[in-house]
This record gives sequence, structure tokens and C-alpha cells, in this order.
Amino acid sequence: MGSLSAEKYRDSVRVLRKAFKAYRRKEYEEFLSSAVYFSLSDSRCEEERRMIGSYIHLVKILDAAYLIVKRAVKE
Repeated sequence: MGSLSAEKYRDSVRVLRKAFKAYRRKEYEEFLSSAVYFSLSDSRCEEERRMIGSYIHLVKILDAAYLIVKRAVKE
């Protein structure tokens, strides 16, 4: 189940809807760019602190997407 609760595990499409309601695709792209940038440097700033919300949703998106694909293959 990874990062998903039992309820989210059963309704993995809802996880994606909620994540993209909270953050738009462009915001995830910016997050990934920032994550790469900051992972290659040793600086600390406000941008790093704002990344955590996007990261949590991204982990859930990946878990939910895996479940969706896995269930689609079974059908």
C-alpha cells in the first residue's frame, strides 16, 4: 500500500484528483526542478520548505498510478 491509507488504496483515482486539485501540473514540474536544483546544492531557503506538500502528494500520485495501471492490466 505504500503511502496510501486503506481507503485511498481502494480509490486510487481519487488520490490523483485530490493531488491535482491541490497542485497543478506546472507546480509539480517546478517542484521537480527545484528538488533537483536543491539536491545538487547546499543552500537553504524558503523554496525548500514549500516543497514538502508537493512531495507528499507526488509520492501518493506514484503509488496510486501504480495501482491504477496494475488494476487495468488485470481487467
